[in-house]
Amino acid sequence: MKALHSMFIHRYYVRNTAFFLVVFYLLFGTVQGGGLPRFHYGIIKGFLTSYDFLLMMLAIWGAYALKCVSFVLKTMALPHYALVYETWGVLPLARQRRIAAWIQVSIYAPVLVYNGVAAVIALREGYILPVIITGVFNMVVCLVAVLLYSRRLLHADLEAATPRWLRWLNGHWRKPSWLYYPFELVIRQPRMVWTTKAASFAILMLTFHFMEDARFDPRALMLGVLVMVLLHSIIIFRYRYFEDLYLTFMRNLPIPIARRYGQLWLTYAVLLLPEFILLGVHTARVGAFLDMWMVVSYSIALCMLLHSLLLYPRLGEEGYTRWVFGIFFIVLFMVLGHQTLCCLVLLLVATILVFVRQFPRYEPLMEEEIKE
Repeated sequence: MKALHSMFIHRYYVRNTAFFLVVFYLLFGTVQGGGLPRFHYGIIKGFLTSYDFLLMMLAIWGAYALKCVSFVLKTMALPHYALVYETWGVLPLARQRRIAAWIQVSIYAPVLVYNGVAAVIALREGYILPVIITGVFNMVVCLVAVLLYSRRLLHADLEAATPRWLRWLNGHWRKPSWLYYPFELVIRQPRMVWTTKAASFAILMLTFHFMEDARFDPRALMLGVLVMVLLHSIIIFRYRYFEDLYLTFMRNLPIPIARRYGQLWLTYAVLLLPEFILLGVHTARVGAFLDMWMVVSYSIALCMLLHSLLLYPRLGEEGYTRWVFGIFFIVLFMVLGHQTLCCLVLLLVATILVFVRQFPRYEPLMEEEIKE
């Protein structure tokens, strides 16, 4: 049990430290201490009394559940964790499922704890139906997760849930280089893509929901997009590993640095295309086309800056996380201070300077270092 705890639960919380810091800041760092109980009481009362808000909360919890399931299934598929099948996999089915339930409850605990607090408030104030809905939802989520883990133990060679036509297209279509990584993500790591996109869409929908009753303010949109980019930070981090493993040969090709920069820009435009479509639909309603292009440029420039920082030698996940949050707070205060145009210019200048300076000097990691 201690080995399984280390493989799944401990590793999950360590690998998602950045994610939990963002969530902690949004839930506890945006409100002064005295107003914190009222803030959370307002959120809980909101989804207990409004079925639209409740549906949104269930979507957010569902996205987090998908993230949990994706992590466990991906860990079980790693070659150096094959011991799982020789220990956990040989136990009787009933015990297998008890362990699966323990793992799922342990990593899904933040939602269960919040839901438990909401249930206490709901029962005290007589909101019985919302309690039943959230309780059944979380029970179903945990049950489905347990069944998926059991199924993976029985069928260790299951293929990723990628449509056959997409795998065929990936093998037969000669793609431009700026599409290599988006296709790699969709083909090889679909669960990470869908989890990130679900959380990203939930953040944007929440942003649009709060903007409905107020005058259109591009700053609110930019704050939502800032959180959206933060959710993509792990995808940006893994891009370096993908380049070091599969695209090292491209560094020796006679491609001008400006063209490489443009190709990277196109890559992030494709990765964020679903969010841009959603943003376009909502901003078109108020005719804010200039603000839309501003937000698109701002989000891609932010992704480019995070990517360019990875060109510094031996910047590990911990150092990268510190940089991500440092940039997050700087951009946050600039946006809140009505310095959006200045922020965009600074992002573009910083990105170009770092990329042009560091790209020729970067030394790819060895395959053994990446696996560690």
